[in-house]
Formats: sequence, C-alpha cells, structure tokens
Amino acid sequence: MRKVAYQNRNILKTYMQIFQPTLTKMQTSWESLRKTNVELQQFPANIQDILIGNFHQLVQWYNLFMNWSLSIREKLNSSLETLFNYDDWSQEIAEFFKDPQNGFSISSCHYCDMAYINVFEIDPDADAIYFLNTASDEELKAKLKVKSDNTIEKIKQARIFHSKNDFKALKTRFAPDKYEKTFKPNYKYRHHFDLDHVLPKSNCRLVSLSLFNFVPSCQICNQKLKKTKVLRDLSGAPCEKLSPTSPNFDFDSNAEFHIIPKQGTNPGRIRPVLHPQDFELKILCKDPDYENFVNLFKLKERYQSHIKIALHWMEMKIDYTDAHIQMMANSLQHFGYSFEKIKCDIFQKDLYDNGEMSFTKLRNDMLK
Repeated sequence: MRKVAYQNRNILKTYMQIFQPTLTKMQTSWESLRKTNVELQQFPANIQDILIGNFHQLVQWYNLFMNWSLSIREKLNSSLETLFNYDDWSQEIAEFFKDPQNGFSISSCHYCDMAYINVFEIDPDADAIYFLNTASDEELKAKLKVKSDNTIEKIKQARIFHSKNDFKALKTRFAPDKYEKTFKPNYKYRHHFDLDHVLPKSNCRLVSLSLFNFVPSCQICNQKLKKTKVLRDLSGAPCEKLSPTSPNFDFDSNAEFHIIPKQGTNPGRIRPVLHPQDFELKILCKDPDYENFVNLFKLKERYQSHIKIALHWMEMKIDYTDAHIQMMANSLQHFGYSFEKIKCDIFQKDLYDNGEMSFTKLRNDMLK
C-alpha cells in the first residue's frame, strides 16, 4: 500500500557496488550459462541489466520464464541456482536497504501499512560486553571456540566486564586479537523487517537478486500471507501495477477506507470509538485489480481489528471542524497559535506527513 521510494539518484550504481568484487566472475558464469542453455539467450547478455532492470522488465522476463514447460523451468532454475543465489547475498542486500544514505524510508510495511518496520544501530562493544556478562557456558564455548571448562570458568569469575579491556586482561591463552576477531561486527545496522521477493525467487531464479524485486515488509505479510504467491490482476496474470516497486503502483488513489454502521445499530452514537462492534470497515477499490491486493494481504480483516483507530480519527474530524479550530485560533492568537498550527497539532500533521507512521492511509481517508 506504500510505494517504495528510490530517492537516491545514484541508487543503481550504489546497488551494483554490492556485486562489484565478483561482477566479472558473475558475468563469465552468466555467459557460460547462456551458451549451454539456449533459452537463456532470450534474456539480457549483460548480467548487470538483470540486477538493476526495472520492474516492468522483470515482469516480462518472469512471464517469459514461466511460459516454458515445468521441465524446462526446473532445468533452468537448477542451472541458475548457484549464480543467482539470494542466500549468498542476503546480508549485503539487507545492509543496502538499511543504509540511510540510500534514501529508503524503512518505517512501515509497504504491503499493509499496519506494522512498524525499522532499522536500528547497535554499539558492537556494548553488545559484546553484554554477551560476556550473560552468556551460558555452552554459548561462551561456541562463540569463543574453546573447549576448556577452566577457560570458561575464568571468564565467569571475571564478571562483571565493563569494557573490552577487561576481557583482554584475562590470564588465558587467547591470542591478543581474540576479542576483535570474535566480536568484530559484520554489519553496522540491524533491522526488523523482511525483504520480500515480489516475483518469487523459487519460481524464477533469474530475478532473485534484482533490486526492483525487493519490498521491505513485515513478517505477517511476507511469511504468513504472501509467501510465494504472485500479485495478479483479475485475469490471473502477474500485475505490474500491484507491486510497490513499480512506478505505476497507486493504491492510495485506487482504494479507500470507509466506516459503515452495521444494520440495526445506532449510527448517531456520540462516541463511536466506544462502540466499535457497531461499525464495519470496508475497503472500496476503484480499480478492481487492487481487490486482489486487498484480499491477498487480508487487509479488510486485519484493519477491522484496528477499527478503533479509524473511529478515533472519524470522531476528531467531527469534533474539530474548521469553524471550531478558527474559534480556538481567535482566542489564542495572542499566544502565537494560528489556525494552521492548531489544526496541525490536533491532527498530528507533522507526524503523518513525513510518511513514517503506520496506519497513515487509514487516518488520511477518515479525515477526507
């Protein structure tokens, strides 16, 4: 429901830097595969074009691949597995998305806009000291690669560690650089999100490493709902405009949240938020293809459980009309409170306009 924003103008060049150390070798392998598998000659000769191809191109290549017989697809996927192995690059790709210099807004799931996803930075020394102070015997043995119970006992007796110097001062047979080699951080940032392959890598290995095939998402959307399913239009074909990585993705204009009073209830209740059982949430789609998006991610059912958020904003709109806000501004103008400032504060405009809050579309639709 949130479009992935590629704000860094050099994003393609930066992404290719991930593969730069082995790009020549990858290109050689790709050329060899194209020679031994004639079907692959229908794809770009330069592997870089596949890695940074736009989503429209990815869909075309995916459709071409999937139109072949199962036996051919299985043969090709087997041949491509080593070259386009996502597991080999997953950490580097995740680090690329986490790096704030690359301009990604990693804050709320791009599929559902319900779950917060985030990137956080950890002090590696603080992480290491915490481990040394709290790890069990077996954890210490595994991490430090030691078998001696005496060594582990010395570590435990030296607790509480306050810095890496405390560890280095231990009278053990550890090499001088044991701490650095053991606790050296591989990655600066940690993350709380999944990278979903819009076009499943299990179906087509060719798009496993393609930049525009990755969507930062929550585990519910990725692991429990979408899994290896494909975002399809009403005809059943993979639908380019349903991917948050496509420039044609526009859920905001093509779907809208509505609150409907249930039959037999009192729609005129003064505080709807106190009676959520009396209301039903609906998502109305102008473009019927987006109904498949809504259904795949169970958005209606999941948002229904958060209907109080919608009712809250509905109440706010009723309670704080422009006329009411103007009255407040007239009374507080001597204290520097303008109409715009009061309205911004009441509706938390600064928080939601930067696109970092979950439930942003729900809130915006309720305030229309």
